[in-house]
Amino acid sequence: MSRGRPGRVGAGGPVRWWRGGFGLWLAGRSCSNLGSAVTMVVVPLVAVVTLRATPAGVAALVAIPMAAAPAGRLAAAPHAERHPGKVWPMVACDLGRLVAAAAIPVAFAAAALSFPLLAVAVGVLGALQGGFSAYAAPYVTTLVVPDRLADANGALSSSSSAAALAGPVLAAGILDLAPAPLALLVEAASYVTAVPTLIRLGRRHRSDARPLPASAPADDSPGRPEGAERTDLRASIAAFSHPRTAGLLAATFAATVLNGAVLAEIAVLMVRHLHLAASVVPLFAAAGAIGGVATGLVAGRLQRRLGDRRAIAIGLVAVAASVAFFPLARPGLEGAWPVLVYELAGSAGGTICVVVTFSAILAHLPPARMARAMAGAAAVPEAGQLLGVALAALAVADLGAAHLLDLLVVPAGLLAATGIVVAAMGAAPGGRRGGQE
Repeated sequence: MSRGRPGRVGAGGPVRWWRGGFGLWLAGRSCSNLGSAVTMVVVPLVAVVTLRATPAGVAALVAIPMAAAPAGRLAAAPHAERHPGKVWPMVACDLGRLVAAAAIPVAFAAAALSFPLLAVAVGVLGALQGGFSAYAAPYVTTLVVPDRLADANGALSSSSSAAALAGPVLAAGILDLAPAPLALLVEAASYVTAVPTLIRLGRRHRSDARPLPASAPADDSPGRPEGAERTDLRASIAAFSHPRTAGLLAATFAATVLNGAVLAEIAVLMVRHLHLAASVVPLFAAAGAIGGVATGLVAGRLQRRLGDRRAIAIGLVAVAASVAFFPLARPGLEGAWPVLVYELAGSAGGTICVVVTFSAILAHLPPARMARAMAGAAAVPEAGQLLGVALAALAVADLGAAHLLDLLVVPAGLLAATGIVVAAMGAAPGGRRGGQE
């Protein structure tokens, strides 16, 4: 793919950032995203319906991949920076995920599925997902012209949201025909398609294996010079100290704490309190993905037009509004409309927060520290969700899932107020109206 700027005219006409390698990458990720979307909605149902897990057990099952993903990412990030080859480690991660995803339906068919086995499998899936992303973040910057990273991230986010729309619909159809654990065969099958796409991408872009430039700092060499551990730490926390990204990470963390608390108990609420059939539950997640798809397509434009602060303020307010109607939920399909509101608004707000934050990191931090900086920053939304899950697990024993979600209106109000303050700061005199603030 050409690294020229969009609109430059060559022998073959205008060169556009989305052609070539990025299109192939997007196609491969769309395949694996579809399988992961099915797994995301099915695993809690396996715990609730098949294994009869307690609400605290379901919360723990949600928390395990959230904790494993940043661990895998942080472990892989130093290798991702010191070694220019990115595709083949990603192939290895996808093959490992294929095995882990297939282990669950195989164990179920052999009447050997248990809660510990399910927990181990989703933990492995989470760790390998984190490892994959450590290589993916810097690799994408080689496929996209620098000033269109926000658009590329928006396209990737829309692909993920589209998978989140199609995946639950597919899961609902499978749940009507087969037991829940068998639906995880979809994720295993998705890697059968995604891995050959990655291999083709690796062969197509031989430059992926070229040596690091001579200007790369010493701490990026394989030799591990004295003080390298301290430099690694500085690189990993670079996004937290940079003035243009630290506040965005804090806002994203606040939003994901709220989302994590809901994710921990939303399946329990729908099945045990709203009395919805298991096959209906994924359809709410599919409807919610519509918000993510639409928002991912415009998030880059929103960021450029309003600036980082005001764009992320919109995301915070949307996430806060997503939980405001839970007290009005009632048993039955008609009374479950607050869940639909949560899925739509929460998905839209979360997409804005993530796209704006990580696009700012890619734009403002040096390439030599990109993998470690992204690994550290990517742990923020995961840590926020993990904290939200943990708080929900502690509170659910006394409050129950329905009352816990009702009480989330209070922190949601605080989050909305924070968004309003952030928006006011972004509109202060002297602030930039468009672009990065």
